[in-house]
Amino acid sequence: MTVTIGIATMPGRQSSLIDTIESLAGQHDRLRIYANGITNTSFLDAYDCEVFTGEDLGDAGKFYTVGRLKKGVYVTCDDDLLYPEDFVERLLVGLDVYPGAVVGFHGWDAKPNSQSYHRDRAINYHFRQTIEDAHYCHVIGTGCTAFRVGDIKVSLSDFERPNMADLWLSKLCNEQGVPRVVLPHERDWIQYCEKVDMGSTIWGKASRDPEKERFQTDLLNRIEWEKHELNGIH
Repeated sequence: MTVTIGIATMPGRQSSLIDTIESLAGQHDRLRIYANGITNTSFLDAYDCEVFTGEDLGDAGKFYTVGRLKKGVYVTCDDDLLYPEDFVERLLVGLDVYPGAVVGFHGWDAKPNSQSYHRDRAINYHFRQTIEDAHYCHVIGTGCTAFRVGDIKVSLSDFERPNMADLWLSKLCNEQGVPRVVLPHERDWIQYCEKVDMGSTIWGKASRDPEKERFQTDLLNRIEWEKHELNGIH
């Protein structure tokens, strides 16, 4: 099974991106980087990866080449996270246990009539927390997610606005009847890269942007999320 990892990056993240790439070494067949706004990508020449540039796609850039694939597993990662050596292995096990699902290590459930996309959630399964059982979720975090190509139809055009990849992908899954499953993991098994200012992250910026917060909250509330058990899957 061919494993392709997609990562989007941006100026100012060169150092953390290299740490991310090195943490994923040996866990993929193909690594594809979409470099938003970076004109000189020579700092990546020493690494076994394909680099793409073009218009600023934000975090949707991690899905830049998914539409070109015919088979295999597609894994999405973030340029500010550090991944353990068994990260992809455990994603592949998850795909075997929950066939047809998108699996990952971060997700959450929406509240009816949510007041805030970022702060008003029914339940949260954070990648830095200990999660003892697998859980279905509404919104899956694309910083640590995998799916089999063909189980979901996804293209760049599905990401209608940049830096909302989690919500767009989850909306698409919901429409296509594709479950999202947060897999068990230990506390701090995946870690933030200390080189990144958390205020500069997509979450940090969007949570301080009233217009974007309203847009995401309105979109979240318009989606008719499928019913599922909130308790662990046994």
